[in-house]
Amino acid sequence: MSQQTPDPILQRLSRVNRTVAFLGALVVGLAGFFLPGVWGALVLYAVVFSLAWLHARTFVVTPPPLRMMRVVVICALTVIATIKAL
Repeated sequence: MSQQTPDPILQRLSRVNRTVAFLGALVVGLAGFFLPGVWGALVLYAVVFSLAWLHARTFVVTPPPLRMMRVVVICALTVIATIKAL
């Protein structure tokens, strides 16, 4: 079996304090919800892109029920961002 080189971004994310990560995500998410119109939608689309990238990178090690929940959250945020952009 070949050993893959760990992604430096994932290594940095693993060293972040969980409370700081939660509060940062909360601030960005609330900014996306409360910024008016297209600006809020762009922030939410950035969150969707980030979550989709993270989901793709960790798909193999994620249990199937959690995979499904992540897909539901990503789809819901995409719908919210699209409605906000209209």
